[in-house]
Amino acid sequence: MKEEIIWQILGINKTKDPGLIRGAYRTQLLHTNPEDDAQGFINLRKAYEEAIRLSSEPAVDEAPAKAKSDMDLWLEQADDIYQDIRKRREPGLWEKLLSNDVCQGLDTWLEAREKLLAYIMDHYYLPHEVWLMLDRAFDLIKNKETLLQSFSENFIEYVINQIQDYSQIDLNLLTVSGDASVDDYMRSCYNINRLLNENQTEAVQDEFNTIDTLPIYHPYADAQRLRYFISLDHKPEIEQLIPKLAPYLADDYIAYIVAKAHAAVNHHDEAASIWEKLRQKWPAHYSAQIGLISYDIYKGRYKEANERAVELLRAYPRDEDIHRLLVEANEHLIKEYEAICQAESANLKVKEDLAWCYYQNNSLDQCIQLLAEFPAETSREPWFLKIHSYVYLRKEEFKKALDYSSQWLELLKNPPEDGEGRRDLAICYRLMGACCFNEKDYEQAIPYLQQAASLEENSGEKLDTMQHLSSALLRSGKPEACIDVCDEILKQSKGYYPAYINRQEAHYNMRNGQEVIDDYYKAIEIYPSNVKPYLLAAKVFYFNDQYEDAFGVINRAREAKLESNELELLYGKCLRFMSKSKEEEEAALQVILALSEKIKDPRDQREDEFHDLGEVLHELAKAYANVGDFPKGLETMEAAIQQNPQKDDYHFTKAYLYVDLARYEEAIIILERLIKTYPKAEYAHTRLGRCYEETDNEYDAIRIYRKTLEINPDNLDALEKLGDLYIRVYEREEDVKHYETARRYGEHLLELRQDSSYYYVHVGIIYDKGYQFAKALECYQKAVKCNPKNLWPHNNAGYVLKNMKKYDEAIGEYQKALELMEPGDSLLPHSNLATCFEILGRYEEALDCYREILKHWPDRQDIHEYIAAVLAKMGKPKEAVKVYQDLIKKYDFPKEEACYHIMQIYEGAGQFWMAFIYACNAVLHNGKSVEVLKRTGMFYFSIGKYFRAKSSLKKAIANAGSPKTESYYLCCLYLAQVYFDEGKTREARQWATQALSAIEDMYGDRKRFIAYKPYGGMYHWRLGMIYLILGEHRRAEYYFTQAVDNLPCKSCHAKECFDGYYGLGRLYEEMKQFDRAEEYYKKAMALDNSALYKRHLSELTNKKNNRKDNIFKTIWRYL
Repeated sequence: MKEEIIWQILGINKTKDPGLIRGAYRTQLLHTNPEDDAQGFINLRKAYEEAIRLSSEPAVDEAPAKAKSDMDLWLEQADDIYQDIRKRREPGLWEKLLSNDVCQGLDTWLEAREKLLAYIMDHYYLPHEVWLMLDRAFDLIKNKETLLQSFSENFIEYVINQIQDYSQIDLNLLTVSGDASVDDYMRSCYNINRLLNENQTEAVQDEFNTIDTLPIYHPYADAQRLRYFISLDHKPEIEQLIPKLAPYLADDYIAYIVAKAHAAVNHHDEAASIWEKLRQKWPAHYSAQIGLISYDIYKGRYKEANERAVELLRAYPRDEDIHRLLVEANEHLIKEYEAICQAESANLKVKEDLAWCYYQNNSLDQCIQLLAEFPAETSREPWFLKIHSYVYLRKEEFKKALDYSSQWLELLKNPPEDGEGRRDLAICYRLMGACCFNEKDYEQAIPYLQQAASLEENSGEKLDTMQHLSSALLRSGKPEACIDVCDEILKQSKGYYPAYINRQEAHYNMRNGQEVIDDYYKAIEIYPSNVKPYLLAAKVFYFNDQYEDAFGVINRAREAKLESNELELLYGKCLRFMSKSKEEEEAALQVILALSEKIKDPRDQREDEFHDLGEVLHELAKAYANVGDFPKGLETMEAAIQQNPQKDDYHFTKAYLYVDLARYEEAIIILERLIKTYPKAEYAHTRLGRCYEETDNEYDAIRIYRKTLEINPDNLDALEKLGDLYIRVYEREEDVKHYETARRYGEHLLELRQDSSYYYVHVGIIYDKGYQFAKALECYQKAVKCNPKNLWPHNNAGYVLKNMKKYDEAIGEYQKALELMEPGDSLLPHSNLATCFEILGRYEEALDCYREILKHWPDRQDIHEYIAAVLAKMGKPKEAVKVYQDLIKKYDFPKEEACYHIMQIYEGAGQFWMAFIYACNAVLHNGKSVEVLKRTGMFYFSIGKYFRAKSSLKKAIANAGSPKTESYYLCCLYLAQVYFDEGKTREARQWATQALSAIEDMYGDRKRFIAYKPYGGMYHWRLGMIYLILGEHRRAEYYFTQAVDNLPCKSCHAKECFDGYYGLGRLYEEMKQFDRAEEYYKKAMALDNSALYKRHLSELTNKKNNRKDNIFKTIWRYL
């Protein structure tokens, strides 16, 4: 055997570790039985031996092998005996071998046992006497559990079977005249037996041809040949072989086959003679008794045939062959008895026998009619009550049957001394148990069946009774007790199929998944043509999300030609969950659609079949949803609810379909009702949370998601959504406590999923929103490690670096994002890159980015606005204005909004007259808009038109409504600035104080106001301006400086804070420090082309001409 084949068979890599080799060998043995797969077993054994040999070979630099030990020499003796068939059949040689010191010494006995068993694994054709010697020498049966730790269960069971119930060919009948392998010959014989059992007649002939060439003979081979000819009804060949096997009739198996052969060629007396001898030797010999029943019928001894069949049925109550023979015998007896009854109407004994024959042949009405002819005094006789119990049980009139058996029990209630009375009592209890069982009174059936099982002495009927008891326990909701009974049945009869079926269902009811699967394999090994074990195994795999395993079980059932509506439903479900393409999703849909049509068909209404149309429609609705046909899914779900309106899971699915259809309000109504009934329904809470989220009910969404975390603190969906929601509230209410809450949820999310690029990006965004940029970048770096092909960590890192003023690094990250992005997948990387270019003054590159976006999203109005802003900065006001004019024409862009944007473009270009015209137009289009009035007011203020500015701003304040709005306090502040520039300090301070009060009303205090970092620079500037107007210059200077030093506001497209520079300029102008004021005004103008900065710089120039007149006053003020 080639070395690479050795390790392939063992299923391991090359090794010199004997322990690993033995472990691999034992693992492979679990799947290899020497009688089922002889060649596979041989190959496995050879691979094992070769591997062990190779492991013991010294390496090139190792010393030569040591001398053989006593154990090695002893095993060589064993091999010498085994290899010579004459020695192998000599018990004395084995006795001597097992008397060797290695089998006696306390230090070597265990090793000798293990090594000899390892040898026997490949050399297992031994005489029965040798198996018995091995047990005596090594206590094999007694030490079964210990041996199972070293050897496979199949092998140990095989060894014990050979000791207790020897099933091998009698080696003493072998005739060997050459050097051919006896073991190969025997394997061929067993293979012929297997092929005949499987009715593979063509393959059998090839095996016969093989063994006929060998110089070995065993009559077993001719016995198999006889079986072959019997199956083909080749009478001449049968006649020819029978005499050849006559000398070997002492072998029970050969005798049984020869008896069958005699019967096949109508040698009935010869067949009966052999069967009778077998029966005398083995009273329970099934085939012999069947043969004798047939012989009795042949001889016309119908009464004897009846009695034999009835007795044999006690051991084999469901055997069809026995029933067939009983019916055949009874057909003759009925004719005889009917004739006697006509002649002797008073012959009650014959009438009784006739009644039993009617019952046994299922002529139940005739039986009842006959029983009615008996005199009244007979009605209290035990046999009369007994037969009525049987008849009405078979007629499925269970109450009548129970009544008769109860009367019969009254006659039997004294514990019987004799065996017949005990037997009748067991039968009576069994009948009563059967009646209660069929009436579905399982609780009452259980004690009757328990009594019957305890009294029954016949093994066949005892097992049958115990099986019915296990069924009653199962149906009465006592799965543990059912399992105990089934275990006891299987101890007595390992192959008792119904026990596996009941035990599997009991384990299923107890959710013992592994045990269900174990019993599935055992059940289908015995009988593969019952759908139930497949169904339960498939369900276990399905409910544990092992869809491929469930699919495998279902396919195995299909290969066995088994059909079941419920199995087909599971098949469709598995297809849906396993689908990875539109075609596979559609295939799953078609399976369920076909099943729904089948169940609707009135011809498909077998009582034992699954017909829950509601369940099928429920799955069909999900299948429609899976292919994206949500309206059809909802329609189907409503039909399912009509079938089973009480099933809440249907209503859950309906709600989820409403969610898919964005009909959130309707989903909310259903889900709010359901979670009251199912407060632990985790998924339903997340769906309800989404509904509230989509309808902008943020606090309701938060409430539901927090309830979800009460159910499961580690629910990823709820943690993610709560992070999003609290950030949304944080951005709206600008309260840092909401950010801290969002951050905690995000950090918990990362504790659970440190392998997810998606969640690192999610939490990075949270940090980003809170301006914790270092932590955000760390998250994005980890996200890239988790998934190097994810573009979003690069895009978001670029955004963070832009806010940190690291523009070149930001551009690098955006470019990496674009490399990973398919064209047209998202506009954000290009848009963000454009912002960077705009800040750096690289306007053409910014425009290129925006134009690339418009190739894929030509109708994005915000992108057109960004282009206008860049054109304005480039000094191209006409082109910028045209952008807004086109927006009005193409997209019905709000005219007042377009007008004030055009106003700002012309203002920045210094074309104040045009700006003035568009300011007027903006008011004309919507003179009540607070935004229009505020912007035009500030424009008038910027160009020094104080009256118009005050008029616009006062109207804006009047229209602003609640003072707790940003628009209100901003208009107050702007109005204060107008009065301040006019030199009307009192009025200016009144409006500044009003602005400050409004801020405090909105935020609670000033600290919270400036704590919101995304607008930190802007809010510091606003407070600085208020304090400047109020005359608190030091405070104003502090806030203006903070505005300049802050990181850019989140929507800012400038390198530095021009508002902060303007504030400092205005402060120093007020303080008569004109040079400093001029410096800061120029800085502001370099960043933004507002007319306000130009006006103040112009006015400052005029003031500087009078600087000497005022310089001392300024110095005096600060001294």
